[in-house]
Formats: sequence, structure tokens, C-alpha cells
Amino acid sequence: MGIWKNAFKIPGKTPISQQDKDFILKACALIKRRNLSHLAAMAVDATLPLHNLTSQAVIFGMPFLNMIFSKEDIQRLADLLQNPSAFDFFKENI
Repeated sequence: MGIWKNAFKIPGKTPISQQDKDFILKACALIKRRNLSHLAAMAVDATLPLHNLTSQAVIFGMPFLNMIFSKEDIQRLADLLQNPSAFDFFKENI
């Protein structure tokens, strides 16, 4: 039964770096500029159980997303989607 102990374990909160905070603040500014703050906060709360799956979808679509975004930004987004403290910081600043 040793392999099943960590099979469905969700990562815990880890501190976010200043670069990640700047990345989140840039996204918050873009959302605020378009007056979508309430919708974004509601979407983050409603999709909380799906954040890890979304992170894996971003990684799966990385070859296509590289045409539009840089590889570092895509990897940072995938890492932030797996970190609950990043969403707490996002909701505080939205």
C-alpha cells in the first residue's frame, strides 16, 4: 500500500517568490483594467479543485503555447497553478 499513500496527494502551500508576485500583480492589473475583478475572483474560488488538472493541461499544451508566450512564463504559470498560496495572493490583490 506504500504507493497509494502519495498517489492523490495535493501539494501544500509554499511561499512564492518576488518574481511570481510580480507576475501575479501584472495579471491583476490587466484584470482590473478590464473591470473583471469580481468575475476573476469567483472563477478562482469555483475552480479550486481543478487547479492541479489545469496545471497539467498547461504543461501538455506547452508546445503550442510557446508560439505565443515564453517558456519561462508558461512554466511559472504551471507552477503557480499548483500552489495554493499563489491563489491567496491573487485574491488579496484582485
